[in-house]
Amino acid sequence: MKRALLTLAPNPNNSTPPFGRGLTLLGLTLLAFLPLSGFALTFSPKVEVLIQPRLDYGDLYFTDGSFKKEKDFYLRRLELKISQKLGEVKLFAKFAADRFFENYLKGKKENYPHIVYINKLYALWNFKPSFKLLVGRDKKPFSRAGLNSSETLLLVDKPQLFLDLKTWLGDYYAAQIEAQGFLKGGTVRYRIATANAYRFEVYNHLNAQNVHVNQALGNNWFFRLELSPKGWVERKINNTTLGKRFITFGLSAGYLGNFKATYDGITTSGSATLRGIDFSFRLPSKVGNIVFSSEYLKGKYHLSKLENKTTEGFYVQGGYLLPFKVFNTFLETAFRFEKITNHPGDKRSYIYTFGFNDYLKGKRLKFSYDWSYIGNVNTFEGKDQIINRFQVQIVF
Repeated sequence: MKRALLTLAPNPNNSTPPFGRGLTLLGLTLLAFLPLSGFALTFSPKVEVLIQPRLDYGDLYFTDGSFKKEKDFYLRRLELKISQKLGEVKLFAKFAADRFFENYLKGKKENYPHIVYINKLYALWNFKPSFKLLVGRDKKPFSRAGLNSSETLLLVDKPQLFLDLKTWLGDYYAAQIEAQGFLKGGTVRYRIATANAYRFEVYNHLNAQNVHVNQALGNNWFFRLELSPKGWVERKINNTTLGKRFITFGLSAGYLGNFKATYDGITTSGSATLRGIDFSFRLPSKVGNIVFSSEYLKGKYHLSKLENKTTEGFYVQGGYLLPFKVFNTFLETAFRFEKITNHPGDKRSYIYTFGFNDYLKGKRLKFSYDWSYIGNVNTFEGKDQIINRFQVQIVF
């Protein structure tokens, strides 16, 4: 399979400038606040590099009424992270060369070339623990699975349910203004943001053409709330078995209003909503660490002239870290079950995934493997899939 050379682009899916308004707003805000925020401090940024080469093989493509067994070796992700604290302000930038949309559940693969783009670029003002202000390009605060960094995944990839829903309200990374903070010692944590909806994903959802979206801030909202009992607070989302004990109950919501789309020759107006609920915990012990996470997600297009479109489902996943070393490394076993339903048509998929992670040096050097069985109902003529994934993670 031929690979394209690296090219420089702001976004892998669209030629529209992805964060022009947000970047302008970020620059103006920096000019206003940096003189008051210790800009004279020594500039010594923290730099981190993440590399994730990956090999997939199995029933990867659906062609001519059947799945084709293929092998695909590629660089799933290459990230350069740079952060700097200037008094009460944190500046953060992340550049990525990403090979993604291995959308095997949809029976085809989007062959995007290797490209370099700006993934995150923001300033975060820490006024007090209960109120921080983020201005710039970042992930929209929706879904535990989405907010979990690729460095701390329990299995090679995130749940397919989340991958299916994350672009319903525009690109998951977007220019935004976000308020965030924690109360009562971190037992209550919140994030609320209004974001630019410059790209509205319709592939596999509306299958529409000529989609027009109101891109203005205030038309696209996201909300995330997390609750934990005292002594069980999760400071940063991490779905692996490595780390301290925690219990987290989460709620997520998203909304996009005022869009128009042409579908089968009919132009319709509408809005889109997302909602989710999740529960997770980690329990370290002398007999091995246990981690568990579950989440329900639902996305819906509310259309004025057509039948509403809905994708919903849930996943449960868990992991166990052996209390002893295997060949002088820590071994983590993992599983996940997902159910995904699309309406209309009652198209369903059941996904069973089993795998393990070999931590040669914590998250900084990690080998992962997982095996997935995908049972398709009313989709791809009811044919099932088996997919294998190998991945090496290097962080330095």
